Amino acid sequence: MMRYAKEMNWNLMRVEGYSIKELPEFYDMCDKYGIMLAPEIFARNNRDPELQVECFKEHLLEIRHHPSVIHFIGHDETVPTPYIDAE
Repeated sequence: MMRYAKEMNWNLMRVEGYSIKELPEFYDMCDKYGIMLAPEIFARNNRDPELQVECFKEHLLEIRHHPSVIHFIGHDETVPTPYIDAE
């Protein structure tokens, strides 16, 4: 998929973060092909505040070292979550 994105001259992808979490290889391929990413934070819509904070932290720690990740999207079509914003 990343090879095709590169062939189509894509340079940025927004990654939807509400259903499934991307595999680590996805981020590796984006790094390899120079595709910049703006991922939404996984599990933002989880109704359990403690689990949501843990998922948020885990996701950030997993992807923060990838040069392809240029921006994190925290809110998109969700209700406010002050307990995450406070962290």
